[in-house]
Amino acid sequence: MSATEIESEPASSITPKLLSGRFCASDADITFKSCDDVLFKVHRKYLDAHSEGFGPPNGCTTVEEDEIVTLSETAQVLELVFQYMYPMRQPDLKKVDYITLVALSETVEKYQVFSAMEICKLRMEAQIPQHPFEVLSYAAKHGHADLVDIAAQTATGMYLSYAYKGLTPAVYVAWTQYYGLWLEVLDFAHNIGPLAHGDAVCDLWKRLYAETSARLGGNPGSLRNTQSVFRPCDATPILTINTAGESRGISPGKKVNTGSSCTLCFRYIVEWRGHVEQKLQAIPKFSTFL
Repeated sequence: MSATEIESEPASSITPKLLSGRFCASDADITFKSCDDVLFKVHRKYLDAHSEGFGPPNGCTTVEEDEIVTLSETAQVLELVFQYMYPMRQPDLKKVDYITLVALSETVEKYQVFSAMEICKLRMEAQIPQHPFEVLSYAAKHGHADLVDIAAQTATGMYLSYAYKGLTPAVYVAWTQYYGLWLEVLDFAHNIGPLAHGDAVCDLWKRLYAETSARLGGNPGSLRNTQSVFRPCDATPILTINTAGESRGISPGKKVNTGSSCTLCFRYIVEWRGHVEQKLQAIPKFSTFL
């Protein structure tokens, strides 16, 4: 945090404020005030040891004991932040709601609270399934390339309008390029599948082709799990004895023409999936677009 980001005021010039029940040391050498007017009396030695951001205001080397340093964070967030800088049990972030977690994660990055940065990153990663673009924005802002790439893949299943609302202009431009590559692979996946195998038409293949195309849909997010889209097990032959005493592969409840083969269905599904996965592997990581 730069010196201009902290403001201070003489204690004598302000009306009484609420005092944190946990951080209210009588021998504190610095006092912070949250944006919702709660005071935190803390020891500078812990702040200096565990962060780089809680510096004196206005470029000074010290803060007078009767001055209060005003911060832009809420008391709820500061209560969590200071716990990471004191020799005490750290808070359980699994019990922290999403909005507070985001604010905390931004705060520890802002003030470089080393003991909290990694655990906040891990908890933000756990939010990706529900909030991919928000996590992507956080990760891109703070240089977490690994988290950027994880969030970006999940975000391919979201509407592009969500990206416009949740990303900065620079990240959004990069996102449209990345998302466009996924759309190209989706189009490829829809068009690469054969309509029939060999010279014969297999009733089973007609169904498999239609079902696979439906699972692909119009959302590139479906490509994140090709195993659930392309199901070769659906084409496994079911052997039965027909009235002539011959074994044939048939689809459930249907008879298959003699020229058809379920083993071909199996092979074609596997090949279809393989071609698509090759295209996906060729897509660069999103972090390379930033």
